Amino acid sequence: MKPRSYCLSALLILVFVVDSPLVAQDLNLGNIHIPRAFVHGDTSYEAGVYRLVLTEKEGDPWFHVHDAQGNRLFEEMGVVKTEAAPRMRRAFRLQREMLRGYEYYRVRVIQPHRWVMAYFLLKK
Repeated sequence: MKPRSYCLSALLILVFVVDSPLVAQDLNLGNIHIPRAFVHGDTSYEAGVYRLVLTEKEGDPWFHVHDAQGNRLFEEMGVVKTEAAPRMRRAFRLQREMLRGYEYYRVRVIQPHRWVMAYFLLKK
């Protein structure tokens, strides 16, 4: 191929990429085991395995919570903390933990430019 055709190919690719809208993809966090029963809104949920998906809605992060069969139960807005994380080899890192006093269960998604957290109020 001639250098001129390389330039034309690169220009066409650039026009196609710039012209196409960027769509944020959902980040499937996988199965999360919540060790105690918890409350969301007025509904109580049992301890067990739930599937979480992190998505963006109007620029805000939202967690979609599904049961083990894949049925959507509810969605929870994520709490964002802007943090310059050290170099990461993956797109995200997931941390799960009980907070002091066993009042909340926190799921934290660590991305290179931010932390996104969801809090689940545990039943006493």
